[in-house]
Amino acid sequence: MRSSGGKTGFEYYLNQIPPCPDDVEIPERASLEMEVVYFGRLFCFHIPVDKMREWSIDVASLRTKDWIPARDFHHSQFKVLAEEIRLLTQLV
Repeated sequence: MRSSGGKTGFEYYLNQIPPCPDDVEIPERASLEMEVVYFGRLFCFHIPVDKMREWSIDVASLRTKDWIPARDFHHSQFKVLAEEIRLLTQLV
């Protein structure tokens, strides 16, 4: 799949696999991921579809989540934690 040597996103490879009957989306069980930054800390909440309806959120207008490879995700999380640890050690 990578004979060209180029790096291709996860979505490209996922789109190569046709959906099967077991790949069912249940709209009633959907959730909205909301990220909140509070005092420099990132918090992530998953809001049920019922709350989205109560809040009149237009789901179609929201930005979709970008999928990134697990290796890149964990590396970015490690960099954030390493920076936090470095800052904390300076306080001591």
